[in-house]
Amino acid sequence: MKKKILISLVVLGLIFSGANMASAVCQVLGKVVYIHVIPLSLTTQNAYIFVNVPAGTVMPAYFYFFQTGNPSVISAALASESGNLGVRIDGDEAACPAAGAYRDGGIIQRIFTFTNIY
Repeated sequence: MKKKILISLVVLGLIFSGANMASAVCQVLGKVVYIHVIPLSLTTQNAYIFVNVPAGTVMPAYFYFFQTGNPSVISAALASESGNLGVRIDGDEAACPAAGAYRDGGIIQRIFTFTNIY
C-alpha cells in the first residue's frame, strides 16, 4: 500500500513539475557578450541580453537576444559576463529562430551559469 502511494506521488510530481517548463522552449547555450539595460523608472528597468553561440567564436554570424525586467536575472547575466562564464538561457519563444543575425529568444524564464564549458 505504501509503495502504491509513493509511486502515485512520484508520478504526480513528474506531471506537475513539467507545467512550469512548458512555456520555456528556446534554450540557448553560450556566453553573454553584451547587456543593454534600459531604466524605465527609478525602481524598474528592462534589459536585453545578447548571447554568443557558439561561445568560442570570435566573429559569430549570429547572436541570440533575450529580454527581462527581473533584477535577479539581470544580476546573474552581468555576473556571467564579467566572470566569462558559460550560460544557458531558457526563453519563452515557441522555438529558437534559425535565421538572421539577431535572433529573438523571448523573455527569460530561467538562467543558468557554468564554469569551463568551452
